[in-house]
Amino acid sequence: QYHDMDSATRLFSTITNKSSYICTAMFKGLKNNNMPEKIFDLLDQMTFKPDNYTLPILFNVCAQLANDRAMKIGRKLLDEMPNDYRNNNIILNSAMDMLMKSGDVKSAERIFDSIKKKNIITYGALMNGYNINSIPWKCFKILEEMKQQGVVLNEHAWNILIGTCSKIGMIRESQYIIDQIPLHIRNLKQIQTSLIHMWSKCGSIKMAQNIFKSVHDQDIMIYNAMISGFGLNGMGLEAIELYRKMPNELQNEITHICVLNACSHSGLLDQARNIFNEIPLKTEKIVTAMTDCLSRLFLFDEAEKLIDEYEKTNSPSFIMYSCLLSGVRNNRNKKLSEKIYNRMKSLFPDEKEGLTSSVILVSNLYSSVGEHQQAKEFRLSQIKELGKKVKAGLSWTDGSGEIVAFLANDNSHPQLAEIHDEVNRMTSEVIKLGYKCDSSWVTRELREEETIESALGGHSERLALAFNFIQRPVPDFIQITKNLRICGDCHEYTKLSCVIADDDDDEGAEEVKSFQRMLDYLKETKDVEYFTSLATLMANCSVFDLDTFERCIKAEVLGVGSKEMAGEKNLHDADFIISLFRFCQLLCEGHNLEFQNYLRLQIGSSTNVNIIICTVDYLLSSQESLMDFYWHYSGKETIDAYGKENLCRVIIVAKQVFNTLTEYIQGPCSQNQLALANSRLWDAIAGFFYIFAHMQRELSQDPTQIELLHEFMKLQKDMIIMLLSMLEGNVLNGSNLITSEAFQEYDINKDGFISPKEFRRAMETQKVYTNQDIDYILNCVDINQDGKIDFMEFTERFHNLARDIGFNMAILLTNLSEHMPHDIRLQRLMDKGKSFLSYLQDHLDRIEIKGGADYIERESKKTFLHLVINETDDKEKLEQFINFCEDTIFEMQHAVAISGEEDDQTYRRAKSSNIESNIVHPPTCKPMKLALSYS
Repeated sequence: QYHDMDSATRLFSTITNKSSYICTAMFKGLKNNNMPEKIFDLLDQMTFKPDNYTLPILFNVCAQLANDRAMKIGRKLLDEMPNDYRNNNIILNSAMDMLMKSGDVKSAERIFDSIKKKNIITYGALMNGYNINSIPWKCFKILEEMKQQGVVLNEHAWNILIGTCSKIGMIRESQYIIDQIPLHIRNLKQIQTSLIHMWSKCGSIKMAQNIFKSVHDQDIMIYNAMISGFGLNGMGLEAIELYRKMPNELQNEITHICVLNACSHSGLLDQARNIFNEIPLKTEKIVTAMTDCLSRLFLFDEAEKLIDEYEKTNSPSFIMYSCLLSGVRNNRNKKLSEKIYNRMKSLFPDEKEGLTSSVILVSNLYSSVGEHQQAKEFRLSQIKELGKKVKAGLSWTDGSGEIVAFLANDNSHPQLAEIHDEVNRMTSEVIKLGYKCDSSWVTRELREEETIESALGGHSERLALAFNFIQRPVPDFIQITKNLRICGDCHEYTKLSCVIADDDDDEGAEEVKSFQRMLDYLKETKDVEYFTSLATLMANCSVFDLDTFERCIKAEVLGVGSKEMAGEKNLHDADFIISLFRFCQLLCEGHNLEFQNYLRLQIGSSTNVNIIICTVDYLLSSQESLMDFYWHYSGKETIDAYGKENLCRVIIVAKQVFNTLTEYIQGPCSQNQLALANSRLWDAIAGFFYIFAHMQRELSQDPTQIELLHEFMKLQKDMIIMLLSMLEGNVLNGSNLITSEAFQEYDINKDGFISPKEFRRAMETQKVYTNQDIDYILNCVDINQDGKIDFMEFTERFHNLARDIGFNMAILLTNLSEHMPHDIRLQRLMDKGKSFLSYLQDHLDRIEIKGGADYIERESKKTFLHLVINETDDKEKLEQFINFCEDTIFEMQHAVAISGEEDDQTYRRAKSSNIESNIVHPPTCKPMKLALSYS
């Protein structure tokens, strides 16, 4: 116990007749002092058989070493164990733990089944073994058995189950387990630490942060868990920030490893170097973490120098070379990989398990450069020499309400035929989106009648994904976890499958609601190529081409072409364009601030692609093509059927782009708002306003064009909503306000009426509104004959369903006028708009302009307006915008007059054509909440 093993060994050697008690004490001392191999040397000298005290220690030592010698001795002890001991739970639990750690799950399960009186330790040993052997989902079945048998779980058992959830990585299953943990156990520091690890590995970093913040006395374990969680989710900067805030006296080796790993996953090389240089004692694991960081960035010379420097004073480290080899494999450096593997084999001949994994890395590298025969020969010869089995690729998912696992080329699932049909269907769809099979990820020779596509289609993660897609209904949240690293080809395949998942269902947002796991993966891998691909697709999307349009029309007149051909050539990829931008919209659905910002700036990556600006660039190209279309028909009396068809196609695409831009900035996402404010968005907006004003005037005069007029109005409405979202944040939450206790206590009669003074006092009680805010609201409310305010009606006015764009325009202009209260142009617009606003007020649109903190947020809006409206030439943008607004309002008044005169001949002709003359809300626009606005 005093760690003086030399004295203990000398004393032990002086004892002539060593009893089992003496040997057990010596074994225990060697085990506790990390000298397990010497126990086996002493075991050979023993003249008696191990008893019920010695056997548990020996089984524990075998489990600790888990090498060939240990497993051989352990199995021999188990086979020769007297029958009397086969009812001893302590011995059997130790034996079961040993077998699990050697990978012999079936033998361990047989021992478990033989135990008649199972206790919590027995169940814990089995569940822990399942976790060790990468079959964690079996623990859920054991949990249900424990509940049926009335076994009360302790802290250790719950900790094992939390580890199970960490292994599985499924949010639903994790929450199911957490909900069952008693509160007094859930609040234990060790459990809280495990929960932070669990939520981090499930990709729910916010849940991990919530637990971290809830811990009052944060210790080293809690800090390390949170830093590690940030690193796992590609949030290297956040990990460094927490590391710097952490008290120095709490930092230990694990802390340094966690923050270096976080830098490694986020590509933060300079930060990693600085932290590494600050660490006084550079242990094996710390140097390994730095080696991994350098290897991931392909800085192999520097990584090798670091290893050489370490080996001057220390023994070589297997894990260091493994990190180096992994980076070399990703870099496809054949010569260097061979050099590193040969050195590993020379230095670590007994590391057979680790060398087997290294063989797979080198073999896959050969395949990736097209040397399949060499890969096959190398793999077969080395695996045979090492005598170890290759770990099979395994993916699991919970698509059917339970955990379902798939091996590569799995043929065991009862829905096998449906799954393979779905894989083939999805492959055909992603090929249309530009996917090409990467043969470098086929790591074996193809069998007869096998293709590259079918070989890659058998990967376990694809089978799991297809399994989810054949469920009815398709799960609204898909998670897949793999025991090995995903291959590069499946990486590309999965990205594009998200697009077709949306395209397969009219309610795409319901098909794949959450992209959090996808975001976490992109951050972890620093996959800028993903965003480069999106940007390239946007840049290559077609727009309406007037030259092609006119040539095809002429060809039709001359009888050498057809309009159908023209339609296929002109904006032929409209469906794909809509799917692409709809996909980008879904990434930000539900105010996903992380993804909104990540589309603009991929923090932690060496290069960045601004998808926000790429979207604006396409919008501008689309507007310019629409302007060409307008000029083409401006001198004609009407737009023919073929022109309408092409024009509607352009409008539908533009509508989707506006909807996507709206989702980029709603929440609000202030940085994306500012990015748009500094972009060429305003050139596109000015162009669209020009087209709206002139096309509406012309189309409203021709009853045959009313349907096209409706399409233009829908497009204009979506654009206005996008502009409103640019100003989002400067609002009051009316619904929360009137239901607050402050308002209710003044409403004595419960009839919804209070006095202006009471209204003011109620708002002052909230302590979030300035006097200026309150004065503004009071100027907007109506006071009845009794001098009372109907505060319920005042709020409900802004929550009714609507189907027009007029009120949105009023909100937009009102928000602008607040920041320029003395601008007579805006006042003139407001006065001019009252006539048609009164007509439309029963159909007020509902849009979301609610601030994230439920009260007035001015700063992002003020900054945005300062950038757009200043003393430079940009002031002309506002003037141009206002001029077009005037034209728009004039045309709206005209449209109102048309729809109000039922005896008008134009109206009757439109009605007889069964065409609605009212402005309708697009069916694809989902109604959203509207907070009480300043207007």
